[in-house]
Amino acid sequence: MSQAPLLVIEGLTFQYRRGVEPALRDVSLRLDPGEILLVAGPSGCGKSTLIRAVNGLIPHSYRGKMAGTVRLAGRATTEVRLRDLAAIVGTVLQDPRRQLVASTVQAELAFGPENLGFPPAQIGSMLTQVAAVAEIGHLLERSVDELSGGEAQLVAVAGALILQPKVLVLDEPLANLDPATARRLLEMVRRLADRGTATIIVEHRVEDVLAVEPDRVAYLEAGQLRYLGDVTGFLEVADPESVKLPFEIVLRQAGAPSPKAVAHPRRTRRSTAGQPGPRLEWRGVDAGYDDHQVLYSVSATLDSQQTASWGPMDLERPPSSRPQSVLCRSPPETYWSTQDPPGGDLWQTW
Repeated sequence: MSQAPLLVIEGLTFQYRRGVEPALRDVSLRLDPGEILLVAGPSGCGKSTLIRAVNGLIPHSYRGKMAGTVRLAGRATTEVRLRDLAAIVGTVLQDPRRQLVASTVQAELAFGPENLGFPPAQIGSMLTQVAAVAEIGHLLERSVDELSGGEAQLVAVAGALILQPKVLVLDEPLANLDPATARRLLEMVRRLADRGTATIIVEHRVEDVLAVEPDRVAYLEAGQLRYLGDVTGFLEVADPESVKLPFEIVLRQAGAPSPKAVAHPRRTRRSTAGQPGPRLEWRGVDAGYDDHQVLYSVSATLDSQQTASWGPMDLERPPSSRPQSVLCRSPPETYWSTQDPPGGDLWQTW
């Protein structure tokens, strides 16, 4: 026997009080227990408004014209107090420091249960459990002001989970995370989903979220639900200028062949006598995150050209620039050069 959906949205249209047109138009979707829903779309497409409708901030805190219904665990959000909705849906903002209110991590995690009147003994047990789930036990005594961006994000997630919500909403959770912390967060989300927590991930970095294997994708444009279905179908219709898609998908949509790297000697410094020396130089650099090595014996010299790294993070380049050369590692201690950047770990100059 299938379980009842935790979230049901039917014909949701919402226009902010000072808005000139609806931020959402006739959106309908459902979310089942243990399901991961990726919400993607360009800036201003209605993603934030959808989150506010799910967690009850619309209509309780944000006023405007609303049509349609939003039901959490069978109850319409319009009929449930905001404080009671917090026990059903937990939300983590893109900037976690905006929702951290206490001085220490332990006090931060206890804030929600204390305000809902939980007894101290139960709060202590809840703290222990959520610290284990989020793997932040070593941070409990730390000051919130001393947390790194990634640590603050994990603490915010733990704060959203401490009341054991049935639905978890993550707004751009990878925006300020390094690769290791992002991977750790996505692994946690996968574990929670496997235990029955329904999760909504609003994220521009689609290619990174695919690692968590979302069950479905909701693609918004101009406040309307343009696509709702599996990942494969989404990758066929998504606009690569609106969301960050895997590199091979972008190439396929453009009808371009995969770039082929050709062996090329390592670049030598162009400066001569009377010209300035290198601006940046690597000599046998090895680097990585935790147990994941990403640089292997990198040696390179860069002169006064403008430089940037190109790879999974998809760093933006000046629109008028064109790459002159690319150095990449594949395999370790082998260097390649190509006019158009291939996938993988690489270093680019222009």
